[in-house]
Amino acid sequence: MLHRWFRRSPGGVRSRGLHVVWCPKYRRRILGGRVAHRLSVLLEQIADEHGWQIVAKEAMADDAHVFVRVGPTDAPASVVRAFKGRAAPVLRQEFSHLRN
Repeated sequence: MLHRWFRRSPGGVRSRGLHVVWCPKYRRRILGGRVAHRLSVLLEQIADEHGWQIVAKEAMADDAHVFVRVGPTDAPASVVRAFKGRAAPVLRQEFSHLRN
């Protein structure tokens, strides 16, 4: 059974997976503990809303990695914008030490 993120064409079947990496400004070591847990929850929510599947994710102290399966029509820039544009403001609002 083919899922919706696979696309059939006369040449075969395609799937798109993106490895998204982002770092806090100046690579500040802020993605640990409660912040990392909240980031993980937010990434799952965003992926569920868009119908994407997170294959793997890891938040280290100074960067975050997400491997996500997206639909064939989802632009990579839109995927990054959805994750970063929604997670960053929420994290800044919930954790005051991230605003400085």
